Order: sequence, then C-alpha cells, then structure tokens
Amino acid sequence: MIDNGYSECQLARLDSILVVHSGKIVIKSDAVIKILVALGGMFKAAIILKLIPSYLRNLLYDSIALRRYTWFGIRDTCRIPSSEESGKFLE
Repeated sequence: MIDNGYSECQLARLDSILVVHSGKIVIKSDAVIKILVALGGMFKAAIILKLIPSYLRNLLYDSIALRRYTWFGIRDTCRIPSSEESGKFLE
C-alpha cells in the first residue's frame, strides 16, 4: 500500500492529475491547488479554494476534465517552446 490509501494498482490506472508533495499523494483539485500555490506569486491566492468542500471542487475539476479536449483540441505531439519561453524550463 502506498501513502494515502492508494495501492500501486490504483495509482497505475488513475485518470487524474496526481502530485506527490512531502511524501504525500494529492489528486484532482487538491493537486491543482498544490501546484498553483507552489508556483507562488499571485497563484498563492489559490489556497482560498480550500474553503470550498473538496467534493464540490472535484465536481468542477471533473467537469473541466471532460470538456478540455473540446475546448483546446487534441494534439499528437507536445508544442515546442519558443526561444523566449525556453528559458523558463529546466534542462
């Protein structure tokens, strides 16, 4: 059994975002909030989203996840960052 009650089998078929932070696994809206807060700056304000019950946040997360390909399309390859953007990535 892995942290937070998820087995390796459950994690292998997980169809959501997953973040491991300080040895703990967080998924769905909690993972998104963790990422936004870690980005810092104005994104730290995302911590107030924790005031909304997780079942409501996860309903919104699932709703967006179902529609993301309709909104943004599907690509076979990842976009290559421009020379201006490439400085924002680790090598």
